[in-house]
Amino acid sequence: MDKNIILEEEYQELIRAYNFLLRLRNEMHLICNKRCDVLVRPLQEEVAKKLGYIQHPYDQESLRESVEKMMRLYYLYAKSINTITKRILKALTEEEELEIFEPIDAVFSRTTMEIDVFNREKFEKDFRNVLKAFLYYKEYSLDFSSELEFLIRKHEEKIRKHREDPEIKKMVQKLFSDPNNLAKTLRKMQDFYVLDDLIPEFGYQRCHFQYDAYHKYTTDAHAIKAVEELESLKKVDHPHRKMMYELFKEIERIDLLTWAIFLHDIGKGHKTDHCILGAKMAKEIMLRFGYPKRDAEIVSFLVLHHLDMAKISQRRNMNEPKVINDFAKTIKNKELLKMLTVLTWCDANAVGPNIWNDWKNALLWELYEKTLEVLEQKVSYEEIHHRRFTEKKEKLQAILEVEFGKERTQFHMGRFSDYYIMSTPVDDIIKHLKMEELLLKTGKPQFYFEKKYGIGFSELLIVLDSKKIKIHCLLLQVSYPTWE
Repeated sequence: MDKNIILEEEYQELIRAYNFLLRLRNEMHLICNKRCDVLVRPLQEEVAKKLGYIQHPYDQESLRESVEKMMRLYYLYAKSINTITKRILKALTEEEELEIFEPIDAVFSRTTMEIDVFNREKFEKDFRNVLKAFLYYKEYSLDFSSELEFLIRKHEEKIRKHREDPEIKKMVQKLFSDPNNLAKTLRKMQDFYVLDDLIPEFGYQRCHFQYDAYHKYTTDAHAIKAVEELESLKKVDHPHRKMMYELFKEIERIDLLTWAIFLHDIGKGHKTDHCILGAKMAKEIMLRFGYPKRDAEIVSFLVLHHLDMAKISQRRNMNEPKVINDFAKTIKNKELLKMLTVLTWCDANAVGPNIWNDWKNALLWELYEKTLEVLEQKVSYEEIHHRRFTEKKEKLQAILEVEFGKERTQFHMGRFSDYYIMSTPVDDIIKHLKMEELLLKTGKPQFYFEKKYGIGFSELLIVLDSKKIKIHCLLLQVSYPTWE
């Protein structure tokens, strides 16, 4: 503290954090009756009970809330220790080097390694310099010097008092104007509580822990990770990214999409529907930073509907015209559809590793393409569906006549349901009929097996004569990625 490396409040925070971790660790040892330093999921409940975060009698919901409360404290204190000790070590170990520095403006300078304070007195006179430092951090992708880090931490609370300042609003808009290097910058701003000062709603979510097996990150970390996924699209190192990047390039207001991705879960942590609350909060945040009402409403709309595409594509029958029509009525225009599709992809890929797969990707694109057709042609999906059905049925009949002749084609076409024709590729229909014809000819069950390595599963077809064979139970054991 005497050497201006950390503030007194940071020292007190370190002591509190260290004491908390020791209490946690000691309780784990007592419960396990041995050295046990990994706070695995089952142990979290037992530690929460022993440390008094919940009292008997309790139900599953109150137990979940108590674990979330304890784990949020863990992440808060762990983050504090990480941030503060990194700064201490940096200040103690950095060496004085004769390196040429280049002035950025009258306050800041930079070297090949870091951004520094050119004039400390001018920095401390204007609170805007705290946020300006992060704009340079984003632009140059250089770390801060230890002196600049100390000054930012010392003066960051001034941002909270002056976040309505017009210049602050302009700088925030500039920060979110494009996603390049934004996620890294947001994490740095959070480390110094500047993000919490600017957006108190996001500060409320700091280290918010969700006690379930699905989410791998705290809510705040997930939001920044989603922004990082948006930035990663330009890597085009995977077919999924390449497809999504092509769509991303068509979007006009990248800044509004970036905001929507960052704020999509802003309503979490409250005992209400986070989509509805989040939409209201997102609109207030956008208006607070000087965006027009129309822009604020676009971001609010995307936050409100950010789960729709995942739910519809993965849980609803997209061959049902009403499903597509209702969604198209909700979306209203192509630009919003494009933005929501990219948001859905970024959100899902930011949940954790291996959450997204080829199946979910294919379903998302199917929903996008069908909805886009309705919006572009400005007709109901019933009309599109009927036209496609007629075209496919005629094509199928022509192919079957070549394969099986007119008589057998009429027999087969009379058995097909409309759903079977629309939902099954023509090649697969022919494959099914050939197997059935062989069954009727030989009287033997027919089997087809193919390993499909590229899309992560295998296909097994079994054709049986139900009049001759009684099937009590058919058990198929699936092993990913192929059936053995």
